[in-house]
Amino acid sequence: MPTLPPASLCALSRGWSQRTPVRSLHAHSLRPQAAKSPSLVRISVRPYTTQYKEGSVTLTDSAKRKLLEITTKKTQSGGAVYLRVQVDPGGCSGFLTKFKLDDAPITKDDRIFSEILEKQQIRVVLDSVSLNLLDGATIDFASEVARSAFMIAEIPKATSSCGCKVSFGVD
Repeated sequence: MPTLPPASLCALSRGWSQRTPVRSLHAHSLRPQAAKSPSLVRISVRPYTTQYKEGSVTLTDSAKRKLLEITTKKTQSGGAVYLRVQVDPGGCSGFLTKFKLDDAPITKDDRIFSEILEKQQIRVVLDSVSLNLLDGATIDFASEVARSAFMIAEIPKATSSCGCKVSFGVD
């Protein structure tokens, strides 16, 4: 059996039975940065099978912190949770982005982005169709007067979007 990198360097895929090496990210990326621009950390995953396109998403520090907070609370209460990002037809621009805290089993079509922060694993899961549309996107967590929510801050493939940052269009 081939030797795999340590768990902190792997994302689990295809029903959690196999590990896929990914680039490791460190907790020091959560340290405050100089006041230049928001710090972004790219998490990339290479699918175990070659039939799916390689893709990546970027999480801002605020998104990582919120996901870490949620994951830590759920783990302490005996559950495991991840952030599922899904793109469906709809919205005012063509595609609607949905975020869900999920604990459902991972399917073979899912792509898992995983990182260890403060000894806690955070995971973002996208199906292959959503990953294709959101490849290179930036996920943020915004806390505003009206709402606090995960949102897509930037989508490189988008040719149009609506003001609520929930809907986007591609050509």
